[in-house]
Amino acid sequence: MNATSRRYDDVPYPDFIHPRMDPAHLAAVARLHGLETALPGRGTRVLEIGCGQAGNLLSLASMYPDAEFVGTDLSAKQIASGETLRAAAGIKNLRLTV
Repeated sequence: MNATSRRYDDVPYPDFIHPRMDPAHLAAVARLHGLETALPGRGTRVLEIGCGQAGNLLSLASMYPDAEFVGTDLSAKQIASGETLRAAAGIKNLRLTV
């Protein structure tokens, strides 16, 4: 663990759900701007940098079981907490990394 990760572990930051990250919302915005998009679900992949305990990704992964989600954060403690929640919920389409 380096000095930067320890600082992130010292003060956990709040975990929020971000509705604007929902793949359905992103697809709708893209279509409004003239972009072709696939329907959310199978083949959808989401990366969240700075995911904390992954509350946002946990909710999305449960809503879209055929999609793939990856979260990363500098705080090993927050990732460990998110991993505990992921395992308890039985969510298999989310990977969390430091």
